[in-house]
Amino acid sequence: MDGNDLSSFIDTKSIAAGGLFRWAMSTDKCYDIFKEVEPKRKLLEALILGANQSQAELEATEKALAELNASLAILNKDKTEKVSNL
Repeated sequence: MDGNDLSSFIDTKSIAAGGLFRWAMSTDKCYDIFKEVEPKRKLLEALILGANQSQAELEATEKALAELNASLAILNKDKTEKVSNL
């Protein structure tokens, strides 16, 4: 017997017991869903945190690269001027 058949059988004996049985079955289903979903929810939070950290690292690296490129441009300009003065 599945839950619906058992619920109908219990309803023939006592409507109150049938209602209590349906409530218990619903609670059990909610628990089963929670057991499956909660680890996935925690994994998602960890992945989002990791992605945010990676994004911050990327932005810092891009900023440092831009500064280095600016310094390189100045050095190349100075080099070109010095070579042309020879």
